[in-house]
Amino acid sequence: MPKSDNRRPILNSSEVAKLFGITRATLYRWLKKEKIPEPMINPDTGQRIWRQGDLDAIASFIRREKTRD
Repeated sequence: MPKSDNRRPILNSSEVAKLFGITRATLYRWLKKEKIPEPMINPDTGQRIWRQGDLDAIASFIRREKTRD
């Protein structure tokens, strides 16, 4: 897993999906529907850069969805 430094991991979309037990398609659908905020984009590669704040937002969204069931 790439890291920006020893404390702040940076994950790619596949790693984020795996972390939360969802598919990348689900992750992208949540982004498209603005359920979770869009992370930063690496200007060199065009890939999303998922940081801790982004992961916290996803976790919060999942918790809210679970309480609605």
